[in-house]
Amino acid sequence: MVTVAMAAQALTADAERWTGVSTALGNAASAVGGLTVASGDFPSRGAVDTLYPSLVEKVTGLLISGRNEAKEVSDELLNVKRVITSADERAKESIEQFWDYTF
Repeated sequence: MVTVAMAAQALTADAERWTGVSTALGNAASAVGGLTVASGDFPSRGAVDTLYPSLVEKVTGLLISGRNEAKEVSDELLNVKRVITSADERAKESIEQFWDYTF
């Protein structure tokens, strides 16, 4: 049997993992954004000079997009946790009020 507390704990753990993914993607985007090609790395630089910066920009954009998506997943998981925890608390309060009701 899964309790609300167990579900909330699982949602929190998943949210933390997605936050870690978001952080890793952000770090990767920063690292990729700083990559350059040295002048001696390729004998003919023509295509490299034009294609490499656009490739770095594309990969950086994908990583940033992934970072943002992973953060949204984390935020949504925490929101679901808040909703079920809040509903559980309201249910407990309702039961307590009924239990304490005097006929």
